[in-house]
Amino acid sequence: MKKIYVDYIGFWKGFDKENNFISNILKKKCEVVVSKNPEFVFVSSFYEPFEYAKYDCVRIFYTAEPFSPDFVSFDYCIGFDHINANDRYLRYPYYALRWNEKQEKNKYHKLNKDKAIEELKRKDHFCNFIYSHDTKSHLRERVFNKLSEYKKVDAVGSLLNNQINGYKVSYGENKDSFLRKSKFTIAIDSLAFPGFITEKIIEPFFCHSVPIYFGDPTVSDYFNENSFIKISDEQKLDEMIERVIELDKDDDKYIEMLMQSPFIDEKHIENLNNSFEQMLLNIVLQDYNNAFRRVREYLPLAHDKSLKEHSVIKNELSEIRNSKWYRIARKIKK
Repeated sequence: MKKIYVDYIGFWKGFDKENNFISNILKKKCEVVVSKNPEFVFVSSFYEPFEYAKYDCVRIFYTAEPFSPDFVSFDYCIGFDHINANDRYLRYPYYALRWNEKQEKNKYHKLNKDKAIEELKRKDHFCNFIYSHDTKSHLRERVFNKLSEYKKVDAVGSLLNNQINGYKVSYGENKDSFLRKSKFTIAIDSLAFPGFITEKIIEPFFCHSVPIYFGDPTVSDYFNENSFIKISDEQKLDEMIERVIELDKDDDKYIEMLMQSPFIDEKHIENLNNSFEQMLLNIVLQDYNNAFRRVREYLPLAHDKSLKEHSVIKNELSEIRNSKWYRIARKIKK
């Protein structure tokens, strides 16, 4: 079995370098060793900007956030954009990763009519709203207020919380339980950008709550429009309100929607996973010298050196600012 040396930088808090969704795939064909001198460095978009420049090895960028590929700095990129860059790029949106994580804990089951009727009987709440912040256009707040004119919407996050004594729902099982008791879930991504779809739309499906979705304008290329309520224009919310009221007042139509498959293609997630696995293994199993794709000469190389210098200076400044003598000097100056 081929031994490969890897490292991870810029991933989210709690990310385990030894046990994660990337290494678990690589371990199928390789002995994976986390090293400070890696052959392959996986980079994400959280924290440590430009730290990747200190690695002269093969660089692979993965993002769950709205960052588009940088093929000058990276050999390979994995993101959400609809682009074609041969073997250098794969569209693997964040909702696919979250779907896999949810499947491990609570496997999704498509409902037949009897099961859908049972789910409807569990609904104690009209609609839930669980957010810590609004969008730039304040769409989340506007949808919340518009729906609240019809019936109470339970805001159980920190944004617009309207619960007795400020009761909040935390993420995880507590959130899933609340979603499952709600007929509808306001599922609005932080921005509308082609291809960018997060966990917002898939979490309600696992809890058999109908998502009220706004975000990726191409969402209907993958998700079945009969399974959720789509806000097509954030400036025109009346159609959405009418559809919600229609489903809320007609149990048969609501049950029919619960019975729908979330995806147009039943194998959509499976196909995304297979492509993701194939790309990762192709990168690490080829001859190492052939694995590089970025240009390492002329202006691209100068660009890379500039990023590396920036990273070094940033780290030096950080060390100075965290030093005892710098803090003492700041106090004296004040």
